[in-house]
Amino acid sequence: MSPYQKEFYENLKINIHNYSQGDFKSAVEPNTRTDMSENDRMQREAILNPIWDEMKSLMAEGRGIESDDIQSFADDYVAFIGEAAIGNIAYAKANNIIDGTKSFPEFRQYMIEEFGLDEEAETETYKTISYNEYAKQIDEDFSDSDNQIAVITAEGAIMEGDITQGVAGADGVVKQIRSAHEDENTKAIVFRVNSPGGSIIGSEMMRDELLAAKRKGINVIVSMGDYAASGGVYISTPADYIFAEPTTITGSIGVAIALPTLENAMDYIGVNFDGVVTSKHGGWDPTQAINDDLDKIFASWGADAYDRFINFVAESRSQSYEDIKEIAGGRIWIATSAKEIGLVDEIGGINDAITYAAKHSRIRRL
Repeated sequence: MSPYQKEFYENLKINIHNYSQGDFKSAVEPNTRTDMSENDRMQREAILNPIWDEMKSLMAEGRGIESDDIQSFADDYVAFIGEAAIGNIAYAKANNIIDGTKSFPEFRQYMIEEFGLDEEAETETYKTISYNEYAKQIDEDFSDSDNQIAVITAEGAIMEGDITQGVAGADGVVKQIRSAHEDENTKAIVFRVNSPGGSIIGSEMMRDELLAAKRKGINVIVSMGDYAASGGVYISTPADYIFAEPTTITGSIGVAIALPTLENAMDYIGVNFDGVVTSKHGGWDPTQAINDDLDKIFASWGADAYDRFINFVAESRSQSYEDIKEIAGGRIWIATSAKEIGLVDEIGGINDAITYAAKHSRIRRL
Protein backbone atom coordinates (compact mmCIF):
# COMPACT_ATOMS: atom_id res chain seq x y z
CA MET A 1 0.00 0.00 0.00
CA SER A 2 1.27 3.47 -0.90
CA PRO A 3 0.12 6.94 0.20
CA TYR A 4 -1.22 9.18 -2.57
CA GLN A 5 -0.56 12.80 -1.72
CA LYS A 6 -2.02 14.98 -4.48
CA GLU A 7 -4.56 16.62 -2.16
CA PHE A 8 -1.88 17.06 0.52
CA TYR A 9 0.21 19.15 -1.87
CA GLU A 10 -2.85 21.03 -3.07
CA ASN A 11 -3.70 21.92 0.53
CA LEU A 12 -0.16 23.25 0.95
CA LYS A 13 -0.60 25.17 -2.34
CA ILE A 14 2.28 23.30 -3.96
CA ASN A 15 1.98 22.44 -7.65
CA ILE A 16 3.58 19.18 -8.82
CA HIS A 17 4.54 19.15 -12.51
CA ASN A 18 5.02 15.68 -13.98
CA TYR A 19 7.53 15.35 -16.83
CA SER A 20 7.90 11.57 -16.64
CA GLN A 21 8.34 9.52 -19.80
CA GLY A 22 6.53 6.19 -20.15
CA ASP A 23 2.88 5.31 -19.63
CA PHE A 24 3.82 2.83 -16.89
CA LYS A 25 6.39 5.03 -15.14
CA SER A 26 4.63 5.38 -11.82
CA ALA A 27 7.34 6.70 -9.51
CA VAL A 28 5.79 10.16 -9.25
CA GLU A 29 2.15 9.02 -9.18
CA PRO A 30 1.91 9.28 -5.37
CA ASN A 31 2.50 13.02 -5.75
CA THR A 32 0.18 13.62 -8.70
CA ARG A 33 -2.77 11.28 -8.08
CA THR A 34 -5.23 10.32 -5.36
CA ASP A 35 -5.17 6.62 -6.26
CA MET A 36 -3.22 4.02 -8.22
CA SER A 37 -3.44 4.23 -12.00
CA GLU A 38 -4.79 1.24 -13.91
CA ASN A 39 -1.45 0.80 -15.69
CA ASP A 40 0.42 0.65 -12.40
CA ARG A 41 -2.10 -1.73 -10.88
CA MET A 42 -1.86 -4.02 -13.89
CA GLN A 43 1.94 -4.19 -13.90
CA ARG A 44 2.17 -4.73 -10.15
CA GLU A 45 -0.34 -7.57 -10.23
CA ALA A 46 1.60 -9.11 -13.13
CA ILE A 47 4.76 -9.35 -11.02
CA LEU A 48 3.40 -9.90 -7.51
CA ASN A 49 1.39 -13.02 -8.31
CA PRO A 50 4.37 -14.93 -9.83
CA ILE A 51 6.59 -13.80 -6.94
CA TRP A 52 4.05 -15.09 -4.42
CA ASP A 53 3.76 -18.39 -6.29
CA GLU A 54 7.56 -18.74 -6.24
CA MET A 55 7.66 -17.94 -2.52
CA LYS A 56 4.98 -20.55 -1.77
CA SER A 57 6.83 -23.13 -3.84
CA LEU A 58 10.12 -22.49 -2.05
CA MET A 59 8.49 -22.51 1.38
CA ALA A 60 6.57 -25.68 0.61
CA GLU A 61 9.71 -27.44 -0.62
CA GLY A 62 11.79 -26.24 2.29
CA ARG A 63 9.26 -27.11 4.97
CA GLY A 64 7.88 -30.30 3.46
CA ILE A 65 4.30 -29.03 3.25
CA GLU A 66 1.88 -28.24 0.43
CA SER A 67 1.78 -24.90 -1.38
CA ASP A 68 -1.99 -24.75 -0.87
CA ASP A 69 -1.46 -25.09 2.88
CA ILE A 70 0.69 -21.97 2.84
CA GLN A 71 -1.98 -20.04 0.94
CA SER A 72 -4.63 -21.17 3.41
CA PHE A 73 -2.42 -20.24 6.33
CA ALA A 74 -1.88 -16.75 4.89
CA ASP A 75 -5.56 -16.17 4.09
CA ASP A 76 -7.15 -17.74 7.18
CA TYR A 77 -4.49 -17.17 9.81
CA VAL A 78 -6.85 -15.82 12.48
CA ALA A 79 -9.26 -18.70 11.99
CA PHE A 80 -6.44 -21.24 12.26
CA ILE A 81 -5.08 -19.99 15.57
CA GLY A 82 -8.64 -19.54 16.87
CA GLU A 83 -9.61 -23.11 16.07
CA ALA A 84 -6.41 -24.44 17.50
CA ALA A 85 -6.84 -22.36 20.67
CA ILE A 86 -3.08 -21.84 20.69
CA GLY A 87 -0.73 -18.97 20.01
CA ASN A 88 0.64 -18.21 16.56
CA ILE A 89 4.14 -19.50 17.38
CA ALA A 90 2.83 -22.78 18.74
CA TYR A 91 0.62 -23.20 15.68
CA ALA A 92 3.53 -22.51 13.32
CA LYS A 93 5.69 -25.08 15.10
CA ALA A 94 2.91 -27.68 15.17
CA ASN A 95 2.42 -27.30 11.41
CA ASN A 96 6.13 -27.46 10.52
CA ILE A 97 6.30 -23.82 9.45
CA ILE A 98 9.13 -23.25 11.94
CA ASP A 99 11.41 -25.64 13.82
CA GLY A 100 11.47 -23.76 17.11
CA THR A 101 12.07 -20.42 18.79
CA LYS A 102 15.16 -18.68 20.12
CA SER A 103 15.95 -15.23 21.44
CA PHE A 104 18.59 -13.38 19.43
CA PRO A 105 21.38 -14.13 21.95
CA GLU A 106 20.37 -17.81 21.82
CA PHE A 107 20.33 -17.70 18.02
CA ARG A 108 23.75 -16.05 17.94
CA GLN A 109 25.17 -18.71 20.26
CA TYR A 110 23.64 -21.44 18.09
CA MET A 111 25.28 -19.94 14.98
CA ILE A 112 28.64 -19.68 16.76
CA GLU A 113 28.43 -23.35 17.72
CA GLU A 114 27.49 -24.33 14.17
CA PHE A 115 29.87 -22.10 12.18
CA GLY A 116 32.48 -20.89 14.63
CA LEU A 117 33.33 -17.63 16.35
CA ASP A 118 34.44 -14.67 14.23
CA GLU A 119 37.75 -13.82 15.91
CA GLU A 120 38.14 -10.60 13.91
CA ALA A 121 34.73 -9.07 14.73
CA GLU A 122 34.54 -6.25 17.27
CA THR A 123 31.62 -7.93 19.05
CA GLU A 124 31.00 -11.61 19.74
CA THR A 125 29.33 -13.06 16.68
CA TYR A 126 29.46 -15.95 14.25
CA LYS A 127 31.55 -16.26 11.10
CA THR A 128 30.16 -14.86 7.85
CA ILE A 129 31.52 -14.81 4.33
CA SER A 130 31.65 -12.10 1.67
CA TYR A 131 30.88 -12.48 -2.04
CA ASN A 132 34.59 -12.40 -2.83
CA GLU A 133 35.47 -15.04 -0.26
CA TYR A 134 32.56 -17.22 -1.29
CA ALA A 135 33.63 -16.93 -4.91
CA LYS A 136 36.88 -18.66 -4.02
CA GLN A 137 34.92 -21.78 -3.08
CA ILE A 138 33.33 -22.06 -6.53
CA ASP A 139 34.82 -24.32 -9.19
CA GLU A 140 37.88 -25.27 -7.17
CA ASP A 141 38.94 -27.59 -9.98
CA PHE A 142 40.38 -24.56 -11.78
CA SER A 143 44.16 -24.54 -11.53
CA ASP A 144 46.07 -21.57 -10.15
CA SER A 145 46.81 -18.43 -12.11
CA ASP A 146 47.13 -14.73 -11.43
CA ASN A 147 43.90 -13.90 -13.26
CA GLN A 148 40.99 -12.81 -11.12
CA ILE A 149 37.34 -11.72 -11.04
CA ALA A 150 36.24 -8.54 -9.28
CA VAL A 151 32.81 -8.74 -7.63
CA ILE A 152 31.31 -5.26 -7.20
CA THR A 153 27.89 -4.41 -5.78
CA ALA A 154 25.53 -1.51 -6.46
CA GLU A 155 23.09 -1.77 -3.54
CA GLY A 156 20.24 0.70 -2.98
CA ALA A 157 19.08 3.92 -4.58
CA ILE A 158 21.54 5.35 -7.09
CA MET A 159 22.85 8.77 -6.10
CA GLU A 160 26.00 10.80 -6.55
CA GLY A 161 28.45 10.66 -3.66
CA ASP A 162 29.76 7.89 -1.45
CA ILE A 163 28.24 4.50 -0.66
CA THR A 164 26.06 4.54 2.45
CA GLN A 165 23.37 2.32 3.93
CA GLY A 166 20.67 1.91 1.29
CA VAL A 167 22.48 4.15 -1.20
CA ALA A 168 24.56 3.03 -4.19
CA GLY A 169 26.78 6.09 -4.14
CA ALA A 170 28.13 6.56 -7.65
CA ASP A 171 31.48 8.00 -6.52
CA GLY A 172 32.13 4.97 -4.33
CA VAL A 173 31.00 2.40 -6.90
CA VAL A 174 33.04 4.09 -9.63
CA LYS A 175 36.16 3.92 -7.43
CA GLN A 176 35.65 0.18 -7.01
CA ILE A 177 35.16 -0.38 -10.74
CA ARG A 178 38.20 1.75 -11.56
CA SER A 179 40.34 -0.07 -9.02
CA ALA A 180 39.30 -3.35 -10.61
CA HIS A 181 40.04 -2.43 -14.22
CA GLU A 182 43.32 -0.73 -13.32
CA ASP A 183 44.52 -4.07 -11.93
CA GLU A 184 46.07 -5.90 -14.88
CA ASN A 185 45.08 -9.25 -13.34
CA THR A 186 41.36 -8.48 -13.51
CA LYS A 187 39.84 -10.38 -16.42
CA ALA A 188 36.16 -10.04 -15.51
CA ILE A 189 33.86 -7.94 -13.37
CA VAL A 190 30.73 -9.44 -11.86
CA PHE A 191 28.48 -6.46 -11.17
CA ARG A 192 25.78 -7.28 -8.62
CA VAL A 193 22.90 -4.83 -9.13
CA ASN A 194 20.26 -4.56 -6.42
CA SER A 195 18.77 -1.15 -7.08
CA PRO A 196 15.42 0.40 -8.01
CA GLY A 197 17.21 3.21 -9.82
CA GLY A 198 17.69 6.85 -8.93
CA SER A 199 19.89 9.63 -10.26
CA ILE A 200 20.51 9.81 -14.00
CA ILE A 201 23.90 11.40 -13.36
CA GLY A 202 24.91 8.69 -10.90
CA SER A 203 23.76 5.98 -13.32
CA GLU A 204 25.75 7.58 -16.13
CA MET A 205 28.88 7.67 -13.98
CA MET A 206 28.73 3.93 -13.23
CA ARG A 207 27.91 3.04 -16.82
CA ASP A 208 30.84 5.04 -18.17
CA GLU A 209 33.30 3.36 -15.79
CA LEU A 210 32.08 -0.11 -16.75
CA LEU A 211 32.55 0.81 -20.41
CA ALA A 212 36.11 1.89 -19.57
CA ALA A 213 36.68 -1.62 -18.21
CA LYS A 214 35.25 -3.20 -21.35
CA ARG A 215 37.57 -1.14 -23.53
CA LYS A 216 40.44 -2.93 -21.78
CA GLY A 217 38.99 -6.31 -22.75
CA ILE A 218 37.47 -7.03 -19.33
CA ASN A 219 34.23 -9.00 -19.44
CA VAL A 220 31.31 -7.48 -17.51
CA ILE A 221 28.72 -9.91 -16.15
CA VAL A 222 25.67 -8.51 -14.36
CA SER A 223 23.88 -10.37 -11.58
CA MET A 224 20.52 -8.78 -10.76
CA GLY A 225 19.25 -9.08 -7.19
CA ASP A 226 15.77 -8.45 -5.82
CA TYR A 227 15.36 -5.58 -8.21
CA ALA A 228 17.33 -3.95 -10.97
CA ALA A 229 14.90 -1.45 -12.41
CA SER A 230 15.12 1.93 -14.13
CA GLY A 231 18.64 3.13 -13.24
CA GLY A 232 19.40 -0.47 -12.29
CA VAL A 233 18.84 -1.39 -15.95
CA TYR A 234 20.77 1.70 -17.09
CA ILE A 235 23.93 0.66 -15.23
CA SER A 236 23.53 -2.90 -16.54
CA THR A 237 23.70 -1.89 -20.20
CA PRO A 238 27.49 -2.44 -20.53
CA ALA A 239 27.01 -6.12 -19.60
CA ASP A 240 28.19 -8.92 -21.87
CA TYR A 241 25.72 -11.25 -20.13
CA ILE A 242 22.95 -10.70 -17.58
CA PHE A 243 21.73 -13.10 -14.89
CA ALA A 244 18.60 -12.43 -12.85
CA GLU A 245 16.97 -14.22 -9.94
CA PRO A 246 13.59 -15.84 -10.74
CA THR A 247 11.76 -13.09 -8.85
CA THR A 248 13.96 -10.14 -9.81
CA ILE A 249 11.93 -7.04 -10.67
CA THR A 250 13.51 -5.30 -13.63
CA GLY A 251 12.58 -3.07 -16.55
CA SER A 252 11.02 0.31 -15.74
CA ILE A 253 12.81 1.75 -18.76
CA GLY A 254 11.59 5.30 -18.56
CA VAL A 255 12.22 8.63 -16.87
CA ALA A 256 10.57 9.94 -13.71
CA ILE A 257 10.67 13.70 -13.23
CA ALA A 258 8.46 15.58 -10.78
CA LEU A 259 9.04 19.30 -10.30
CA PRO A 260 7.26 21.14 -7.46
CA THR A 261 6.60 24.87 -7.74
CA LEU A 262 5.48 27.21 -4.95
CA GLU A 263 3.89 30.14 -6.77
CA ASN A 264 0.50 29.63 -5.12
CA ALA A 265 2.06 29.31 -1.68
CA MET A 266 4.11 32.47 -2.25
CA ASP A 267 1.02 34.34 -3.36
CA TYR A 268 -0.91 33.11 -0.32
CA ILE A 269 1.68 34.36 2.16
CA GLY A 270 2.22 37.62 0.26
CA VAL A 271 5.66 37.11 -1.27
CA ASN A 272 6.39 38.71 -4.66
CA PHE A 273 9.51 38.43 -6.83
CA ASP A 274 11.19 41.08 -8.96
CA GLY A 275 14.68 41.75 -10.24
CA VAL A 276 16.99 42.09 -13.25
CA VAL A 277 17.96 39.14 -15.46
CA THR A 278 20.06 38.84 -18.61
CA SER A 279 17.91 36.23 -20.37
CA LYS A 280 14.23 35.39 -20.65
CA HIS A 281 14.28 32.54 -18.14
CA GLY A 282 17.42 33.45 -16.22
CA GLY A 283 15.60 34.42 -13.04
CA TRP A 284 13.32 31.40 -12.75
CA ASP A 285 13.30 29.19 -9.67
CA PRO A 286 10.74 26.78 -8.16
CA THR A 287 9.04 29.56 -6.22
CA GLN A 288 7.61 30.78 -9.53
CA ALA A 289 5.13 29.40 -12.04
CA ILE A 290 6.24 27.41 -15.09
CA ASN A 291 5.26 29.23 -18.28
CA ASP A 292 4.69 27.57 -21.65
CA ASP A 293 8.30 27.96 -22.77
CA LEU A 294 9.70 26.43 -19.59
CA ASP A 295 7.14 23.66 -19.78
CA LYS A 296 8.44 22.72 -23.23
CA ILE A 297 12.05 22.89 -22.04
CA PHE A 298 11.47 20.58 -19.08
CA ALA A 299 9.44 18.18 -21.20
CA SER A 300 12.26 18.03 -23.76
CA TRP A 301 14.75 17.11 -21.03
CA GLY A 302 12.65 14.13 -20.07
CA ALA A 303 12.11 13.08 -23.69
CA ASP A 304 15.82 13.31 -24.49
CA ALA A 305 16.77 11.23 -21.44
CA TYR A 306 14.17 8.61 -22.33
CA ASP A 307 15.38 8.39 -25.92
CA ARG A 308 18.96 7.99 -24.72
CA PHE A 309 17.93 5.26 -22.28
CA ILE A 310 16.11 3.26 -24.97
CA ASN A 311 19.08 3.53 -27.32
CA PHE A 312 21.47 2.24 -24.64
CA VAL A 313 19.26 -0.76 -23.89
CA ALA A 314 18.70 -1.50 -27.58
CA GLU A 315 22.44 -1.47 -28.26
CA SER A 316 23.18 -3.57 -25.18
CA ARG A 317 20.55 -6.22 -25.95
CA SER A 318 21.18 -6.26 -29.74
CA GLN A 319 17.61 -5.23 -30.45
CA SER A 320 16.07 -2.42 -32.43
CA TYR A 321 15.03 0.90 -30.92
CA GLU A 322 11.42 0.13 -31.84
CA ASP A 323 11.48 -3.28 -30.14
CA ILE A 324 12.82 -1.85 -26.88
CA LYS A 325 10.43 1.09 -26.96
CA GLU A 326 7.54 -1.37 -27.21
CA ILE A 327 8.53 -3.08 -23.93
CA ALA A 328 9.74 0.10 -22.23
CA GLY A 329 7.27 2.80 -21.25
CA GLY A 330 8.40 2.52 -17.64
CA ARG A 331 6.84 -0.94 -17.31
CA ILE A 332 8.29 -3.32 -14.73
CA TRP A 333 8.84 -6.99 -15.53
CA ILE A 334 9.51 -10.07 -13.44
CA ALA A 335 12.73 -11.79 -14.51
CA THR A 336 11.07 -14.79 -16.14
CA SER A 337 9.12 -12.45 -18.42
CA ALA A 338 12.16 -10.22 -18.89
CA LYS A 339 14.08 -13.23 -20.20
CA GLU A 340 11.35 -13.93 -22.75
CA ILE A 341 11.57 -10.37 -24.11
CA GLY A 342 15.37 -10.30 -24.08
CA LEU A 343 16.11 -7.96 -21.18
CA VAL A 344 18.07 -10.68 -19.36
CA ASP A 345 19.99 -13.67 -20.67
CA GLU A 346 19.58 -16.31 -18.00
CA ILE A 347 17.80 -17.03 -14.73
CA GLY A 348 20.42 -17.57 -12.05
CA GLY A 349 22.09 -16.09 -9.00
CA ILE A 350 25.42 -14.57 -8.08
CA ASN A 351 27.14 -17.97 -8.05
CA ASP A 352 26.04 -18.62 -11.62
CA ALA A 353 27.33 -15.22 -12.67
CA ILE A 354 30.73 -15.80 -11.08
CA THR A 355 31.05 -19.27 -12.59
CA TYR A 356 30.05 -17.94 -16.02
CA ALA A 357 32.59 -15.13 -15.73
CA ALA A 358 35.34 -17.59 -14.81
CA LYS A 359 34.61 -19.96 -17.68
CA HIS A 360 34.20 -17.28 -20.33
CA SER A 361 37.22 -15.27 -19.24
CA ARG A 362 39.49 -18.32 -19.02
CA ILE A 363 40.07 -17.64 -15.36
CA ARG A 364 41.66 -20.41 -13.34
CA ARG A 365 41.39 -18.89 -9.89
CA LEU A 366 38.74 -16.59 -8.44
